[in-house]
Amino acid sequence: MQRDDSIDAIRGVAIAMVVVGHAIVTAAVVSHSGPGYAEVAPGAFLPKSGTQGLVLSLVYSFQMALFAFVSGILMRGSRKRPLAEQIGRRAWSLLVPYVLWFVITWFVAVGTWPLRFEGLGDAMRQLMLGTGPGLWYLYALFISSVVVYVLERLPASKYLLAASALAACWVMAGGVRIPVYAHLGNLLWIHPFIVFGYLMAPAREWVIRHRWPLALGSFVAFVATFRLRHPYHVPKRQHMRRVAEKLGEIGLPIGVVLTHAVYYLCGAAGSIAVYALYIGRTGRLIRLQAWFGRRSLGIYAVHSALLPIFIRAHIANAPVIALVSFFSAAGLTYLLERTPILGDVLLGQRTHRRGVLVS
Repeated sequence: MQRDDSIDAIRGVAIAMVVVGHAIVTAAVVSHSGPGYAEVAPGAFLPKSGTQGLVLSLVYSFQMALFAFVSGILMRGSRKRPLAEQIGRRAWSLLVPYVLWFVITWFVAVGTWPLRFEGLGDAMRQLMLGTGPGLWYLYALFISSVVVYVLERLPASKYLLAASALAACWVMAGGVRIPVYAHLGNLLWIHPFIVFGYLMAPAREWVIRHRWPLALGSFVAFVATFRLRHPYHVPKRQHMRRVAEKLGEIGLPIGVVLTHAVYYLCGAAGSIAVYALYIGRTGRLIRLQAWFGRRSLGIYAVHSALLPIFIRAHIANAPVIALVSFFSAAGLTYLLERTPILGDVLLGQRTHRRGVLVS
């Protein structure tokens, strides 16, 4: 199948956002509390305000939503294959790298936040239970892909897929208590966007024809919802929390529902805006971004293994961390692609052998 440079370019944008977000956290996080700091993870604190906080909110508002949305679009390319083949290929391209890169990252980062495990055995236990800070997106994408592949084969598949997305939103909004296992929270977060991308893929030409109105409308919606959820790492200061409190005072206790509705709307609006601006585009800049986008899995995995090095070296310059880790990860990924065995197992590369698109 012919690769679409514009889709790969979007993935290039998404992986750049991921690296920037992680670089900011790596540079700014401290292990102790203090005035002006907010806890973002057990034993990890970030400044509550500043330019980096704004960029961090921007990145985290739709980076993984955009990744998931594009992954859903790309899944349309394999819909005619037998179910067992689809799942098998997906397991090789996602689960094998997920496990191997977790082990590699553990060896590099042992004793460094956020990989403070008691030992390799504890790390593997958390990996299998899905409770550790590993490359959760690969695991969650695999599970969501299996759900999509199964539901698309049933009668009224479009409605079932839409229902699965709504069910995920409902659970995330407090409909069911979510166990802290198997990356369930992350899975429920990205599944609606994967379904959205999968269902929207056939509308490609319509999106191109209505590019500017769609991009403008989505951008306006994104700005409005982003304003409500900023700063992302200080929930008590988010406008939507105060709105929820006001509604609760007049007898409308819908704070949790409103919060998650804003999260999903913000992610969807940002994703559609980028998609509308990029889809169908060609040119040198698009090809450059597509080059990085085609290596998004490798960049995602390799830069995660590099970040602990910056932490131990006490390097606190986010732009330096972002640039060095991004380009180093891209270069190492390029080398791994050309090493047959390593490329196959660390990048799920075997699924590319006949030109198949892998999200």
